[in-house]
Amino acid sequence: MDCIASNIIDDFGKFLTYQIQYESFENPTRKNAFDIMREAAAALYLPKLPSVKNPNSLDVLKQDVLNYIDLNKGGWKKNIIEKEAKDFVVDLFETLWFIDKCGPDTFSQRYSIPKEFEQFVRRYDPSKHKKARPHFNYDDLSYHALTLKSYLKQSWISTPRFDFLRIPLTKFSNDLQSYGDYLCN
Repeated sequence: MDCIASNIIDDFGKFLTYQIQYESFENPTRKNAFDIMREAAAALYLPKLPSVKNPNSLDVLKQDVLNYIDLNKGGWKKNIIEKEAKDFVVDLFETLWFIDKCGPDTFSQRYSIPKEFEQFVRRYDPSKHKKARPHFNYDDLSYHALTLKSYLKQSWISTPRFDFLRIPLTKFSNDLQSYGDYLCN
């Protein structure tokens, strides 16, 4: 057997010092299958919304709503992320955009936007649109209120990781409904 390493050791071996290193064969970062499954079951996810190269105010609002949920350590289990979570985020930012478009100050004359949601309004710039601000009406207010209220019946919103959102969402949806009722009378 012709081996270069063997020849080098034969020629220079008397000049080398050999040290035996004992390394454990157990990898401390290795996890067992049950730990991996437990971590996967406990992991929280945020819905993926399409990204835009040149985002407008609405696109920025979408991302800010997701960031708000993430910063407050909210998130969903993998099994509900695609449909329910994405629908919720879309409905929430559409409702906030609706309030912003019609005029948050007009809404705030009778009812208040929860302080947690104040950061998401006053972004709509009517000067960028050819139409005047739309007016609040019963149908739209009722639609948005009922849509948000439907999420308050979901089991995921009752979990502690959504405590930061449940109370302001309840108040906001109730105020939307009340404002619609006020406009109707």
